[in-house]
Amino acid sequence: GRTDWAVHVALWEAGELVAGAVALPAQGLTLATPTVAAPPAGPAAPRIVVSRTRPPAIALAVKDALNGTLVEMGSAGAKVASVV
Repeated sequence: GRTDWAVHVALWEAGELVAGAVALPAQGLTLATPTVAAPPAGPAAPRIVVSRTRPPAIALAVKDALNGTLVEMGSAGAKVASVV
């Protein structure tokens, strides 16, 4: 399967988010609460995650202003998981 496809699930209780998970099956990766990990050291230039098929026009301007790199991905869940 595609490595940029994800499944996401959230559990709400009394109007509050109490648990969530994002799975990327083709990568064998599942992210879920309550596991909290320190963020990895980031690259020198920011990476900006955009839609693989419909990147917004402003993304290029933001990339240029921040001297960053565009990273194209498919589903919203894959995008979220890439920055979590």
